[in-house]
Amino acid sequence: MKRLILSAILVTVVAAPARTGEPLARRKALTVAPFSFQDPSPDPPPGWRQYHFKKTRKGTAYSLVADGGTTVLRAEAHGGGSLLFTFVDIDPVQYPIVRWRWKVLDLPERTDLHVKAGDDAAARVYVAFRHTPERITAFERFKYNLVKAFTGHYPPYAAVCFLWARELPVGTVIRNAFVERSIQVVVRSGKAGLGRWIQEEQEPARIFEEAMGFPPPPISHVAVMTDTENTGTNAAALFGDIEFLPAPPGIGAGPHGDRLPRPLDERGHGHGGRRDRSACGTHRF
Repeated sequence: MKRLILSAILVTVVAAPARTGEPLARRKALTVAPFSFQDPSPDPPPGWRQYHFKKTRKGTAYSLVADGGTTVLRAEAHGGGSLLFTFVDIDPVQYPIVRWRWKVLDLPERTDLHVKAGDDAAARVYVAFRHTPERITAFERFKYNLVKAFTGHYPPYAAVCFLWARELPVGTVIRNAFVERSIQVVVRSGKAGLGRWIQEEQEPARIFEEAMGFPPPPISHVAVMTDTENTGTNAAALFGDIEFLPAPPGIGAGPHGDRLPRPLDERGHGHGGRRDRSACGTHRF
């Protein structure tokens, strides 16, 4: 019970926007997914919702499990898929870095992220950006308003998705086969690292601006997913806590700030990756 109360307090705190003008040195990490503060449970964590795709009603099984003495989120898909998301309100200028850890247990077969029939992944972490009515068409505004009327919330304008692919090279950046304004970034690939915890740090706001050509709106949603609804195969992964960090000096602090280091391959080489900058469309979680 104590853990549940503490977790609720954390979620309430991190959902609030950071105070404008707060000195960088005083800003602390915003933990948006405090799975480690929960008790193991067969159900998804409180404050998180599942979104099921129209194609299949068979969703991903999300549960809280103990791993090495720490509670983490387990995601398991058997020929199905559903997104698990939560609402946040984060200034991407003040908190441009997202950090998380994950452990992939099983990779789906026959994946090809360039086409709908192969768009499955063992693990995805989404950072989604707030609905921006001035940047969409009148017909899109109608669709956004329709979604809000049924759900009580606007869907996000766009999302950056960090994923563990089966075959694509690390550093590949492509648009989603279903949703054009979802930018997919391959952070890990293949069996290297399978079955062990790996910590990641990425810059979703910078990736958004590179793809869209303008600064990002506030971050409105964070989501995770393990999905196999398109290939009909199996996949499983564990997710640790997800948090947003203030930019360290010289990184993301302005137009001339340095990038975070790119992921390395097994030989220790960085990947430039392939980019598809034509990322535009509508997300619906």
